[in-house]
Amino acid sequence: MTHGCREIVIRNAITSRLAVVISGGSELGKTTLANAVIAEIVETAHDDRILLILEDTAEMQCAARERRSAAYQRRDRHGAAAEEHDEVSA
Repeated sequence: MTHGCREIVIRNAITSRLAVVISGGSELGKTTLANAVIAEIVETAHDDRILLILEDTAEMQCAARERRSAAYQRRDRHGAAAEEHDEVSA
């Protein structure tokens, strides 16, 4: 699939109000893609949506007025307590 086709598929998903899940290995551009998708949603949907962002490291950039974010540090294999960061903007 070409870059232009991927862009069309993602924009159609946003327009159709579909859930978008981004996953993959390290250093593959997930954060960059997620920030671009979030920016497109904010630009095109305005106040029509509430964004829910779940991440293990707080890296997302979201200008949406209605957003819910939660970032949790992963537990180690021994179950050490996770640090937690919650943000709510309404």
